[in-house]
Amino acid sequence: MTKEHRLVEALPPRPPQRKTVWATPTSRTPPPSPDPARVKDRHFRSRVKAIAKGIMPPFLYMAAHRLREKYRASARSDAAATAAPSNAQAIPKPPNLAYRHALALEARIPELKALALTITPENAEAVLDFYNAYIPLVREQSRGAHQRTLLARLRKAAPELGDRTSILIARLDLADGLPDRSQRLSNDPSHQEELSRQTEAFERAYGARIITEKWESPSRGAALLYYLREHSEYVAGKDVLHVAPEAELRPWLRENSRTYTVLDGVPDEGTDISADITSIPVHDKRFDFVLCHRVLEHVFDDIGAMRELYRVLRPGGVLNLSVPQAVHHPQTAEWLVPDESHHHHVRHYGKDLESRLQSVGFSVQTITWLCERPRDELLAFGAYPLRLYAATRPK
Repeated sequence: MTKEHRLVEALPPRPPQRKTVWATPTSRTPPPSPDPARVKDRHFRSRVKAIAKGIMPPFLYMAAHRLREKYRASARSDAAATAAPSNAQAIPKPPNLAYRHALALEARIPELKALALTITPENAEAVLDFYNAYIPLVREQSRGAHQRTLLARLRKAAPELGDRTSILIARLDLADGLPDRSQRLSNDPSHQEELSRQTEAFERAYGARIITEKWESPSRGAALLYYLREHSEYVAGKDVLHVAPEAELRPWLRENSRTYTVLDGVPDEGTDISADITSIPVHDKRFDFVLCHRVLEHVFDDIGAMRELYRVLRPGGVLNLSVPQAVHHPQTAEWLVPDESHHHHVRHYGKDLESRLQSVGFSVQTITWLCERPRDELLAFGAYPLRLYAATRPK
């Protein structure tokens, strides 16, 4: 017997081959054969691992093993993080709001137009800052808001002056007819009578005790959600546009509407359209229902924004909105400069909000449903008596 024969006989018997059973009787395609290169690499790594285990001290081998597992886990996390953005919604690029705002101010205030400044998208922010400082020098209606801004900045820079600056801001608010923001003066004998008179007139026109009753940190989003759940016909099966959305409303609106679109000038991951509300990049008559709450007071050209919202609504469509409003005052206080003590509002609306909406074609209805709810019922929902408006595009 040759040496080769003896080696062959010494080999262990080959195990019986397993019969392939197809999972599906109709399938006739065998499973793909493994990649030879990957099989070879796997065998090589197994051999290296066995050699290392045989020659290395146990504690050193275990340390290397833990380090290798940590590296693999880190690599898997990096791969998952790299893959995640493909499934996440990209944040749209924000619009150049400063450019449109500067142009709107120039068109509205003759003293600015006379300066003949060339406004470009690149210099718009600097020009707008200049306008905000210059306008109070030439326009009396803007001075109270500008003084409040200066006091708010002083209060932030010198906290020890907080009480005094807050009192001075409240006096300026009361002079502008805003008793809801002037309650700090309730113990000031020189302002008590005027504050009491304006507070009573405000609540009588508003339709609820929004000032003299405490509402325990209410949420506008919760109030709107409560209202819309009870009036779901506005949303069900409708194409809905939500401007600067309240977080509490988003999931419910997305679930109950036919289509749900978010428009915001300060976009986040859930924003569909990033645009100035005075120039919405959608075609005419696109939506059945538009929600726009606490937005118009930030927009220099609010009539232009109302006109755009009218344009994108279908005939019979409804714009549901609210604004900071002194309903007992017939006219809107047009500051046209951002009031930093009022979250950068550029105006405070009066009773004439309705006529402004009507001027672009809307028919307007005041909604007092939340103002008529019992106090305990509103508090149970984290809501408060929010005065709403329904502006309808006629059919």
